[in-house]
Amino acid sequence: MNIQLSKTPIGLDGIPAAETVLSHVDGERGELIIAGERVGDLARKTGFEGVTSRLWSGGTGQPIGEAAVRAALGAGRERAFARLPELLGITHGLSIVDGFRAAIAGLRAEAGLAHEATIVGAFPVIAGALVQRAKGKGDPIAHRSRSPV
Repeated sequence: MNIQLSKTPIGLDGIPAAETVLSHVDGERGELIIAGERVGDLARKTGFEGVTSRLWSGGTGQPIGEAAVRAALGAGRERAFARLPELLGITHGLSIVDGFRAAIAGLRAEAGLAHEATIVGAFPVIAGALVQRAKGKGDPIAHRSRSPV
């Protein structure tokens, strides 16, 4: 089921902190709607890349398919891993959460990879490396591609 979303005045005293047509919370019904569908319905029929495809397509107005999202996120992970020594260098002495924020802030889109793919693709690489470091583990294990997309 697709639900048409529109911007509605919400927030404290009717003043929204942010507006979006990409998601909606219906507190009275206890429903989260993402990209026009109830989150439960969406989760039953698509995975992370499918939801990301819908959000990026809705956010940019340009359609992007799941395969393109998967490839972009893979490239983002590979680039984050290549820059990991630099990114982790700016996180020394910080908590995992503050280190994550600092490392994400150090990212930049490069060589044609979109900002959103750079950032979202880097999330698991950076989070994993910070947690491993906090546990006293050694260097992170390099990303290995499963297969070309």
